[in-house]
Amino acid sequence: MAALVFHQAWLTILVLALVSGLGIYWMLGSPYVYSWVLGTVTALMVLSDSVSIASPTNLAINRILDVAVGILATATISAVSLCVERLLRSDGSSVSASLPEAYGARETHAPPIIGHSRSTRISQAMQGSITIALIGVVNHFHALPNFAQSMVSAVAVLLVPLSVLVHGQVTEAVHIRLLNRLLGCLCAALLAAPLLPLIGKSPLLWLVVLGAGVWLAAHIQAGAAEVSYIGTQFGVGFIMIFVQDHAWSTDASAALQRLMGIVVALFVLAATMATFSAASRKMSLYGRRDV
Repeated sequence: MAALVFHQAWLTILVLALVSGLGIYWMLGSPYVYSWVLGTVTALMVLSDSVSIASPTNLAINRILDVAVGILATATISAVSLCVERLLRSDGSSVSASLPEAYGARETHAPPIIGHSRSTRISQAMQGSITIALIGVVNHFHALPNFAQSMVSAVAVLLVPLSVLVHGQVTEAVHIRLLNRLLGCLCAALLAAPLLPLIGKSPLLWLVVLGAGVWLAAHIQAGAAEVSYIGTQFGVGFIMIFVQDHAWSTDASAALQRLMGIVVALFVLAATMATFSAASRKMSLYGRRDV
């Protein structure tokens, strides 16, 4: 697909909007939520970079390898942690087995809801498509520092838990996620940007500070549900500043510009949602008048 839309800017924007809309719809209605998340994010990344790179196929392969390495590293650490945990417990049972059921049942993403809240899912998908299209237009006339990450941010904010979707509290939940993402970005920038130049070119110190930042993000994410998403975005922003795309650099300006691209995307999403809400209220008023 990337080869077909190569150097076709407006066609690329259209395809990005369609892909994001389909992805958001099925994220909220499939038993394989996270697969749709990764699939949609990867498609957006490959398609958005298809205009500027010679081989979109290599980009897609690299993305798959990145995900595979991340999963392997996480699985390895989880396995080691589980072994250490069981060794430290005399009865051989895991700590997770003794946690309250309410804690283990706390959902982070929407499980299968096919047949429920279809209109809400369609509305979310339409808002996502329009937002991605508008971000694409902005990028076409004024290149964003990280176009792909901007789109990913908009898609991620629209992914809400099952209970919210079923009970019709989607708009409020997305607003909270949007504000939490902005707050997480701001906190990451305020903490990580001043630290990066101070660390200099010491790899050991860099690893220690990076690990501490990721631990703090995970600690917040595992805490109260009201602030959990702040931890998620704080971690993303902290890693984005510390881990550069290419060579080692103590200059945080490029990373801060990428965070600004995320902020732009969130403002575009907020404007799209406000327009949808206003249109929905007007349609409700007209419907009451007809009755």
